[in-house]
Amino acid sequence: MFLVLKLPRTGSTMLGDVLDSHPDISCKKEILIHLKDSDNIDKLNNLYNFYSNNLKVKNQDKKQIIGCTINPFKYKLESDNLYQLIYPVCQTKIQFWLMKNLLKIKPRIKIIVLLIKNVLRQSVSLYLAKERNKWERSLHLIENQDILRKKEFDLEQLQNIVFLLYEKSTKLTQFAYSLT
Repeated sequence: MFLVLKLPRTGSTMLGDVLDSHPDISCKKEILIHLKDSDNIDKLNNLYNFYSNNLKVKNQDKKQIIGCTINPFKYKLESDNLYQLIYPVCQTKIQFWLMKNLLKIKPRIKIIVLLIKNVLRQSVSLYLAKERNKWERSLHLIENQDILRKKEFDLEQLQNIVFLLYEKSTKLTQFAYSLT
C-alpha cells in the first residue's frame, strides 16, 4: 500500500493514471476531494476505511497494490493525524516514535513524496490554471491557447506563488519525513 503526498501542479494526476493503468496497482486520485470542507475526523475516517476495506477484501479489482494521492495541506491534515494509518499498532505518538526509531518496524503504508524541482515552472503552471479557472492536465486540452502566447504576468502575484510553493515543498518534505 502507498500514499502519495503532493502539492498542486506536480503531475500527480498523470502519476496516478500511470500507476492505475498497471494491472496490479489501483491508485485513487484526490481521495478526499469530496470531504474538503468536512472536519478532520471525517477525512481521516475516509482514509482509514479506504485502506482497511482494501485490506479485508483484497480490492474488488483484484489489484495487489492500492494507494491514493492527497495534498495534506489542502485538507488541513497534520502528520500527527496520519501516524496511526502508517503504523496501525500505535495508539500514541510515543508508540509511533518507538516503532519507527527504536524497533525499526516497517510501516504498513509506503509514503511517496511528489515534488517538482523547478518551482518557477510549477508556479507559472499554477498561475495560469488559476487565471483560466481550469485545471487541464495537458496543453492540448486548453481551448484558447492564445492566452499562453506573449503572456503578461502579474510579477508580484507570481512571486508570491513561487514563495508559497517553495515553503509548502519544504513543509511537505518535513511532513513526510516525520511519518517515515
